[in-house]
Amino acid sequence: LGNVIDVNLMLQLASARDNFSLKNMYIVLNKTDHGYHQFLVPWDTDQSLGVVWSHEKKDFDHDYLRALKERIQRKETVAMVALHPDYYQMEAVRWQELRQWLLVEEDMLRYVDETYGYLADSGAVERDEKRWGVRYQNSYHQPEDTISALKRYIGARLEYLDGYYAELLENEQ
Repeated sequence: LGNVIDVNLMLQLASARDNFSLKNMYIVLNKTDHGYHQFLVPWDTDQSLGVVWSHEKKDFDHDYLRALKERIQRKETVAMVALHPDYYQMEAVRWQELRQWLLVEEDMLRYVDETYGYLADSGAVERDEKRWGVRYQNSYHQPEDTISALKRYIGARLEYLDGYYAELLENEQ
């Protein structure tokens, strides 16, 4: 249950459309002293963090209005609600808990800068640009814009989800 909540919160934060069904999830079994624990692990996150598929362009595109204020219901969440009627409240409480120490906006933005710096210093950014050429430069992947767009999305998405989960808890009281 805890893993399902955490995965769902990560998917909500990232607005990771490709992962809202099990088609883009690994199911991992970890052996412990008490048996096995199953964990969901998302992957294939190209439609996330404000990037969506544009049917009009037939390509990926930034669509913040669509990605930012959307909460997608997962089939697995519906099953969890059937087993745990207070699931949404547990999810909201966990969100507020994670916002205190893990999902701190300043830390997330610093991590974006550090990661991009690491990738740039390693030569990966330059190799990626060479590999994808002009199409890469002309799509949403413009290096000078990607980081600022990502940072804008993170701040706005955190704000939206803070409001969503606060309202959910208020309505339950």
